[in-house]
Amino acid sequence: RGFKALLGMMARFRPRYLLHGHKHVYGAETIRTRYLDTEVINVFPFRVIEW
Repeated sequence: RGFKALLGMMARFRPRYLLHGHKHVYGAETIRTRYLDTEVINVFPFRVIEW
């Protein structure tokens, strides 16, 4: 699933991270997933990312 344009961008450019906040998290929903080489992180309502 996902927006076709974002999936194409991740396949072409292979970014390390994709941050999004369009999906509100309720309960034990997944916050981090992976697509190819990209770690997809839901940052709603906020997230501190250290590297």
